[in-house]
Amino acid sequence: MARIFISRKIADDTDWVIEARQQGHHAFGYSCIQTSTVKIPPLGDFDWVFFSSSEGVHHFLPQFNVGNAKIGAMGIGTALTLDKHNVKADFIGQHSAPEKVAHDFQKVLLPQSKILFPQSEQTRNSIAPLLTDCDIERVAAYRTSDVQVALADAAIFIFSSPSNVKSYLSQHALPFNAQCIAFGPTTAQALKDSSARNIYTLENVDHKEIMNAIKLSLSGLEGTM
Repeated sequence: MARIFISRKIADDTDWVIEARQQGHHAFGYSCIQTSTVKIPPLGDFDWVFFSSSEGVHHFLPQFNVGNAKIGAMGIGTALTLDKHNVKADFIGQHSAPEKVAHDFQKVLLPQSKILFPQSEQTRNSIAPLLTDCDIERVAAYRTSDVQVALADAAIFIFSSPSNVKSYLSQHALPFNAQCIAFGPTTAQALKDSSARNIYTLENVDHKEIMNAIKLSLSGLEGTM
């Protein structure tokens, strides 16, 4: 059975965690980054406010009333975070690939829509540059910084963001035969840039895909024995 690390605080009631543990695996995790709020300047009105992450929701909404603006969410995780703030997402991305989310989001936009992107100071601006015929404004609502973390004794490493990849791999090396699972292509690219091997990229970050990636990773581990 395998030890599986994920770069975020683990929730014992998460479906994939429950299933992995039922199969005898040891799933554990902790975040390799921390975030802090950045005070936003006065802002006008917008047709849409698009959130690329749950962190953007946590740090932006306490500072700004979205009013009648429609709300976009990068994925279901961000949409669920919005729910906790009593805000309903009018658009929810169905893919982990930014270009596919941008393509679908473009379809629901009216010409010259005014869109606000609350984001991190270190954002990669993965969605906004792909949109056309709209007025885009970006605002930094939080900043991300590395935290010191312990070496994860694991065979399978699940990374949830490029920032977590950067933080962890600046402190620790991966085992030679480590199997990596990336939340989307930008996280996968961060792993490749750090010379990581054996990377499985999730198309959609959900229970089924995570468990399938773990299954593939286990096969990869068997191949190195």
